[in-house]
Amino acid sequence: MAQALTVVERRPVDAGASRTGRPDLLEKWRGNHLLDDSTFHSYLARIGMHEQELASILDGGPFKPHHASLAWLPDAMALLFDTPSTHESPPPLDELVIENTQLGELPFAGLLADVVAHHSAHLRDLAGAELFTDAARAQMLSALAQRLGSVAIRCLLAELSRWEGYERFDSALRSRTIRKEILERYPLLARDFVRIGRMWSNSITLLTKRLRDDLPQLTRVGLLDPAPGRITRVTLGAGDHHDGGKTVVLLEFENTQRVVYKPRDTRIYRFYQQFVECLAPAVADTITLRAPNVLARDSYGWVEFIPHAEAGETDLETYLRNLGASAGVAYLLGSSDLHLENVIATSTCPVPVDLETAIQNHARTSSSTANDHAIARLNGSVLGSGYLPVRICIENQGPIDVSVLTGGLAPAVYRDVLRIVGAFTAHMRIEYQRQQVGKSRNQPPGMTLEFARKNAKIVSEGFRTVYAAALERRDDLLRVIARAENFSFRHLLRPTRSYSLLLQEMTQPAYARSGVSRDNLLNRLWRLARERPEDADAIAVELSALHDHDIPLFYAELDGTSLLSAGREVRRGYFATSGRDALSSRITNLSRQDLEFQERMVLESIAAATAGPTSAEERPTTRTSVPAPLGPMNPRRMLERLLQRARRDAIVGEKDVTWIGVTTDVTNEGLEYRPLGTTLYDGLAGVGLALTYASTLVPDAWVAEYARRALTPVHHHLNDWLVGTAPLPVGGFSGVAGFLYALTHYAAVTGDRAWEATCRAAIRKLKRSICDDRYLDVTTGSAGVCAVLASHPALENDADISACVRAAAEHLLANSLHLSDGSRAWAFGDERVLLGGFSHGATGIGWALARAGAFLDDVEVLQAAREALAFDDRLFDPRLDRWADARPEMRGRDGYQYPIHWCHGVSGIGLARLAASKLLKDDELRRSGLRAARTVHDAGLPPNDSLCHGSLGNWVTLHQASLIEDDLRPLAHSFGESALQRIHTVGDAPGLPEGIQTVPGLMLGWSGTLLTLCQMIAPEEIPHVLLLEPPRR
Repeated sequence: MAQALTVVERRPVDAGASRTGRPDLLEKWRGNHLLDDSTFHSYLARIGMHEQELASILDGGPFKPHHASLAWLPDAMALLFDTPSTHESPPPLDELVIENTQLGELPFAGLLADVVAHHSAHLRDLAGAELFTDAARAQMLSALAQRLGSVAIRCLLAELSRWEGYERFDSALRSRTIRKEILERYPLLARDFVRIGRMWSNSITLLTKRLRDDLPQLTRVGLLDPAPGRITRVTLGAGDHHDGGKTVVLLEFENTQRVVYKPRDTRIYRFYQQFVECLAPAVADTITLRAPNVLARDSYGWVEFIPHAEAGETDLETYLRNLGASAGVAYLLGSSDLHLENVIATSTCPVPVDLETAIQNHARTSSSTANDHAIARLNGSVLGSGYLPVRICIENQGPIDVSVLTGGLAPAVYRDVLRIVGAFTAHMRIEYQRQQVGKSRNQPPGMTLEFARKNAKIVSEGFRTVYAAALERRDDLLRVIARAENFSFRHLLRPTRSYSLLLQEMTQPAYARSGVSRDNLLNRLWRLARERPEDADAIAVELSALHDHDIPLFYAELDGTSLLSAGREVRRGYFATSGRDALSSRITNLSRQDLEFQERMVLESIAAATAGPTSAEERPTTRTSVPAPLGPMNPRRMLERLLQRARRDAIVGEKDVTWIGVTTDVTNEGLEYRPLGTTLYDGLAGVGLALTYASTLVPDAWVAEYARRALTPVHHHLNDWLVGTAPLPVGGFSGVAGFLYALTHYAAVTGDRAWEATCRAAIRKLKRSICDDRYLDVTTGSAGVCAVLASHPALENDADISACVRAAAEHLLANSLHLSDGSRAWAFGDERVLLGGFSHGATGIGWALARAGAFLDDVEVLQAAREALAFDDRLFDPRLDRWADARPEMRGRDGYQYPIHWCHGVSGIGLARLAASKLLKDDELRRSGLRAARTVHDAGLPPNDSLCHGSLGNWVTLHQASLIEDDLRPLAHSFGESALQRIHTVGDAPGLPEGIQTVPGLMLGWSGTLLTLCQMIAPEEIPHVLLLEPPRR
């Protein structure tokens, strides 16, 4: 049982004399989370050991238990090895859900029923037990059984495989001998049983005492009628468990009234009421705002239960206006975490029911990186509260919208979730199953995604109304803040989901064998110390909570600057100023200019949430407004103005820079408003590339400096990929090859070789990573590797480069399909669709293979390139002189679409054929490419100006064609002039849906315009990124 002790609970005995420790154990222990020496030394200081002592513990050396660290052991012996017959049988259990699976009975009851029975006596002897019906007591025991089962299920399933049948094993679990064997293998199970049972008992006792004491006051404030009767239903675990197993509890009485018990400071609810009441006179004619009623006590409180709207009760336009107003209140307070699970849709307005994060102290002395500054700015914006579209990513399964406005409105969403299969049989196991995501109560009946999108302006009107009311009543709001009693509010140190994932993984058998192994898992928390050293003090609190199977809880006080947890100071001076002063400053700094900025974010975030990047390619776009008058059109002046905008919007860190805008999310399945990522496609690599070339035309020193700063996080991300802490695809626009493209261009232009060693190490790892590539295409896959590495003049005669290009080409050939007509294609996605086009299809891969074949002088690769380039002929319609877009999501009622774009249409196919014709010496490809260029010209200007699927991308194709055929030069020139004139007159339109203007990225936004202007000004000096051309100097 002593193996259940954690590292810090073990004191090594004569570590130097008995065991010197093995360096490899220390290296493995440090892993990727204690990698740097500074973090590791901080870790050693906090566990009170030096390296030799830690190495001795890891090597199994002798140790003494820390004082009182085995105090749980007698309880574990009594709990697990007392004669079962001494326990009363527990009441029947109901609503038992373990691993997302509804179970009709307690699994492995041979062991777990005795643990539950042991604690059932606590309910019988509980002072105040008469308040609960038998059904309510059964529900409380069910909550305990559910937690115990969730902790034990994986270990017991691992043991089940040793037995012939579930019933035989379950019966054997009643044997002391079998229990002893199992608990010797999993000693942490015994410790967890004691912890969870003790916390459950304490929580029930405290809840019951507080309820008995407060019943008269609950009636006085209107939360209950004078005689509500006994409690018929108890929902324990209505929220996460914190601070010794405490959790939100929903109580229902015999008169059907319900009330919510909150085991934390609820005075913030009272403040929220006062704040809303202060705004009410200025908005009463048009807006309804509502706050839950509350009885706030010392360190806990009782909150009104808010019922969900019934069908037919809600006027949806009025509701959306009130939602915008509620989002406005949340912005005024600097709220966070008011997502769909924390807000209830009533018949008139959304009501926030979890207000513990309704105030946030944003006055942090935070990290010096630009990304952290950008996140802080977003967290303090109207997007920070959770009312407006917010997406979280579920591991390897894509994003889910968790916002109040649009969360839950998407068509049925299915996710792979862990579930119990074959329950109560010999084949009982846990595996992923496809399951529909449940609905929350944040949406009124009848609301749809389309309705929310069409009425985005109504939402913004509600926001504007409340903001204007705050400007009008600013002095009154400041008095409310000044007079408010001191109270605490929660501070989210890191996403709650990261803790939930650790808690789930803790239940794996490997982490129940030893406290040391569990510590090794939880070492992942130390990565936070590497990223934000000022948060290292909080890790001990997090570890203690997680060992108790709790979600760590941190908070601050309105009148304090310290970070607190469980009544203790975690870090003094964590905030730059008190919460009261920070909130007063926030209200004082409200302005008309800020209102316009926040309202734009409201509209853009809604537009981004209601369409993905694929559909954006076909949708009309909104142009960015530009100051007038502009004077005569001048590309160089346009370049300078665009650079001024880039500088104005930049968020500068100590050594880097970033921008906030709408980009593709981390899964490339949707759009979101966030700080830029690192990709070439729409991240910092692309912006850095554009600024690199702009610095050759504009002498201002800041341009070159910002180029380096923009690429610094790209270099860091590449380093993280090298050491295995950040997975990346390999491709040319959204992967490692794109990083290499941007970094090597910067080096070629500036002569700065500081990142060369990292780039070469990345090339060596790329060769090993190619075999895992499943994307294959130019944008994200191996074709992008071929295109980038096979064309860089500085990389000729380099064995590593050649080996990497060959590996990529062979991987492409091995995963291709040779079709009956002699063409070659690749199957993409779950539907295994054969795609053409440049960015994700056979044409782009064929062009990349042509480049690789010429680089390698490989006849087989060159022939494969010809076959791949021939695939799109299957999709060609000679009547339209265009190629079809074969993506299933783009097929309409009338069949295929035939776009003009670079990404999936005529422009990209023509560009690829022109470029490949030179490498393959193929006149037919050249003629086809020139014909495509004429089609691009004849189609006119697309509605947006992006490189991916807009006017500037199409100009690149025309420009390349004009270098081959003189007759096309006037057409290319006139097309470019028309595009520039439109940008000059009404501003550049990003390649995203209507309503989205803030788009910094290369392929969709203003940095693509910036780079294209450079090309138009100096065509001999600036390479074309759409062809991933090498540097020209």
